[in-house]
Amino acid sequence: MQRKKTIILFFILFFNFFVGYSAENYTLKGVVKDSLTQQSISEVYVSVVELNYWTISDSKGNFEIKRVPKGTYRTVRGVLK
Repeated sequence: MQRKKTIILFFILFFNFFVGYSAENYTLKGVVKDSLTQQSISEVYVSVVELNYWTISDSKGNFEIKRVPKGTYRTVRGVLK
């Protein structure tokens, strides 16, 4: 019975560590679309200015920036030519 309590306690502590760790970082993702036609736009540079994180939208306009700390940031978007 003692071993079962130890395993459960370990699991709870282990789980809480990872929930706490992952709660500090977020993923910024979305789709870049033309405001008039609502068509997706590929090869758009998307940047989180303060963090110097950036990515380029895929062929369907999707983009994703991982490990963004909680906060308020400016984003910059631009088309690559």
